[in-house]
Amino acid sequence: MNHRRYITRAPAICGGEPIVAGTRVTLRTVLSSLAEGMAPEAIVADFPSLTEASVRAVNCLRCRVCRGRPAVARHRQIPDLA
Repeated sequence: MNHRRYITRAPAICGGEPIVAGTRVTLRTVLSSLAEGMAPEAIVADFPSLTEASVRAVNCLRCRVCRGRPAVARHRQIPDLA
């Protein structure tokens, strides 16, 4: 999955925290919802600017980071994690 399409960060948006591209929803928010056991459909219902694909991309990135892959970069887009 190409995470660049779904995840970005910019200093002027949400203090530079990683966000779902095209929204002001932080990865922290999506990850917290997933950790509480919410289904992607329920998260999308709570945050209509998200798509199920973007929620899955956040979860896939979490899995990659937990396996020791590179974390989110400090610039606008994350590196290619393929």
